[in-house]
Amino acid sequence: MELKNLKGHDRLFALADIVTTTGHYFTPGCLQRCNWYPLDNTDLLLTTPADVRNGMEQTIAYARSIGVLVRMIGVKTQDGNPQHLAIFCEKGL
Repeated sequence: MELKNLKGHDRLFALADIVTTTGHYFTPGCLQRCNWYPLDNTDLLLTTPADVRNGMEQTIAYARSIGVLVRMIGVKTQDGNPQHLAIFCEKGL
């Protein structure tokens, strides 16, 4: 199938250089594994403090517990609302 005909996750997977799965189906804890996997392979987490009362709070705590440098930055959408964002920087970069 041509790329122009792909949508959603199929398009993202086709465009990705690397695809890593942390499970084959939804299980309790799978979203946590999805968030924590990149931290095991990163030196720096850049994140926005828009709402850290969710899984991101746990992700930030895990990052700090394994020695990943965490920097929180403010990012807003064009209409001025806080934008949630997390950027993981690959180890050694």
